Amino acid sequence: MLILLSRSINLFVDASLHILTAVLTETGDDGTELSRAFLSTKLSQAQMAWSTIEREAYAVLVALKKYTVGVGYLAPKLRCILTTILSSI
Repeated sequence: MLILLSRSINLFVDASLHILTAVLTETGDDGTELSRAFLSTKLSQAQMAWSTIEREAYAVLVALKKYTVGVGYLAPKLRCILTTILSSI
């Protein structure tokens, strides 16, 4: 997988009651979204009890961990932001 850092890199996540999903995309020269990687993972019983915002935030963290090569340099900053958001709930 080759991602050009001169283009926009986008991470889309979703969390249902049972599964987390993520898609890593890159914006092409013509503005279209080019899918670069997909992720899905099943939640444990304990994770299923989390609130929606907690599952969504966890989906971001799981995706960042998985896509370290593509967006790993963002992980520490996003973890800080997500921690701040979750602590304010």
